[in-house]
Amino acid sequence: MASEHRSSRPYSGLRNCQQAFQEAVLRVGEQEVAHGGALRVSATEFLNEKFQISFGEDKETFAILVSELETAAHAHGISNDDLEIVVIASSTYWKITEKLFSVSLGEFAGLNDPNVTLAGRHDRKRPFAFPSKTLKIEAGCLLSRTIEKRPLRPFRKGTWLTKANYAVNTGQDFEGFEPKPLDAPARRKLKIEKYEETQRFMDVEADPTDPDTTDEDFGLYVDELMLKSLEENPRTVGTTLMQRFLFMDMARAIIYRASDAIFQGEKSMGDIKNSVFDKVLDAFSRDDKGAVDENEKEKLFENVKNTPEIFVACVEDTLQAGFGNDIRELVSGGE
Repeated sequence: MASEHRSSRPYSGLRNCQQAFQEAVLRVGEQEVAHGGALRVSATEFLNEKFQISFGEDKETFAILVSELETAAHAHGISNDDLEIVVIASSTYWKITEKLFSVSLGEFAGLNDPNVTLAGRHDRKRPFAFPSKTLKIEAGCLLSRTIEKRPLRPFRKGTWLTKANYAVNTGQDFEGFEPKPLDAPARRKLKIEKYEETQRFMDVEADPTDPDTTDEDFGLYVDELMLKSLEENPRTVGTTLMQRFLFMDMARAIIYRASDAIFQGEKSMGDIKNSVFDKVLDAFSRDDKGAVDENEKEKLFENVKNTPEIFVACVEDTLQAGFGNDIRELVSGGE
């Protein structure tokens, strides 16, 4: 998916707060990543090390950052309550973004510790659940609501005043499936042009258990207007749910396509080695140290052969408890 928030713009009077904010450092265990930097870690480190954002080396430098943010807010006539300090993670595996930290500027100023933990040893949100090829983390200050429009000042909800970017790479081969726009050319290519109201299409004609296929041979297509709407409204419960449903749609299609290929070809684990589906099995068979548990992988393989719906349930379970809560909230109208 595209970036979760509107891009920052060159509004006046923000340079000092931008420079101060970009001094924030991402820590992964004992290693540090500066703004704009990338860190290479092993799958084991990714799944086990603590992830922290340090908004200052000490309370004094943190106070300077807060002062610069408050000065910028005051210069533009923006209330501290209308500004939000956020940390957002986007995983190339999940293809969605997730907010890890969010407080108002006033609450941020009251923090006792400039170090914010994003992922602990046993408390890890979805972007940290699988060692995806690249984890992107954005930290910044943005408008939490749309305010009165004035010349040369930010006013739209979601506009960044300042932002810092970090990347953590694991070198994993499998990145999941990037949503593609289901536009007129795509509908013709997929031979579904007469089904104008079709909102999503999973192209899994290729065999995911064949080592010669790649993730580029598969396609997760989403109606171009829906995809645009998801990108423009990233923070709603509906968007979060739709992104998860799309992930499950593709996972289910791949699992059942693999099940059929394994059954029809009487394939063994060795036959599918280094295939796209072999990498999927690896992703869901890792122990808490990041290593592939071969016994667990064998069990999943047997499930795919005999009862693929069990593996589908396993994948949905990784969407975490918030998935069910979000569904109930949407069905009840948020009450």
